Amino acid sequence: MINRRLFLTGLATPIFFSPTYSFGEDLDFAKLLASLEADNASFPGASGRIEGKEFETSSFAAAQPKVGKSKRKVSQDSIRMITGFEVSGERTYEAKYRRPIWPKGASGVTCAIGYDLGYVNSKEFEDDWKVDMSADDRTTLGPTLGLKGNAARDALSTVQSVDIPFKTALKQFTEQTLPKYTALTESALENTGDLSDGAMGALVSLTFNRGASYRIRADEDPKGRYEEMRQIRRLMREKKFADIPQQIRNMKRIWQGNPDMAGLLKRRDMEADLFAISL
Repeated sequence: MINRRLFLTGLATPIFFSPTYSFGEDLDFAKLLASLEADNASFPGASGRIEGKEFETSSFAAAQPKVGKSKRKVSQDSIRMITGFEVSGERTYEAKYRRPIWPKGASGVTCAIGYDLGYVNSKEFEDDWKVDMSADDRTTLGPTLGLKGNAARDALSTVQSVDIPFKTALKQFTEQTLPKYTALTESALENTGDLSDGAMGALVSLTFNRGASYRIRADEDPKGRYEEMRQIRRLMREKKFADIPQQIRNMKRIWQGNPDMAGLLKRRDMEADLFAISL
């Protein structure tokens, strides 16, 4: 738990901030990042967009306008954090993720860095991959668009000829996928232009994982799963940026005690740390 007095004192003296300082339980963000890139298997439940997919398939999300892609940049640390949770680093990616996988559950066939074909249509897929994937590979993957769960599992064997190197996957992610989630974050929250690239990247990571669910009203959320997301929206509107890291940590209550989601608690801590050290 953060000591609030020390936290606010730290905010008043930014000269002491460094890329390796963290306000969370782990005192070295850089070491956590390196550990994540070495082997994300030690962060169970933290990869993927399970909650984000649940939100994106809801009637509330369907009513939101398409927002396109943002030109806003986020920090390299935030990119490393998001991709690390998805595929670890380059070495692990080359060994495990060059060919499409099925992450189980309601996921679709997934390729590159967390690109889930079950949740995109043919136009989105073409726009996202026409530069970085051959026409033959796009044709091979085409029949898996929209397939989820067991249907995606059963189709996985038909797309194993598709092979995407790490450098190609990273380029596609940073140039196509990441700008979408940056735009979603900007559209859902006010005053993002006042944030540093690192703080913005922490919120983009949160949006990538939980969806742009900041606008879900309390009466639409009977279980209170999105309470902290609403509070982050309020704090952004009021420009109370220093209070946002604690709200990111507070949402750990949702997954507390579930060993299958233990890594998600660490992800929230890392996002909170990155936001705080980037203020």
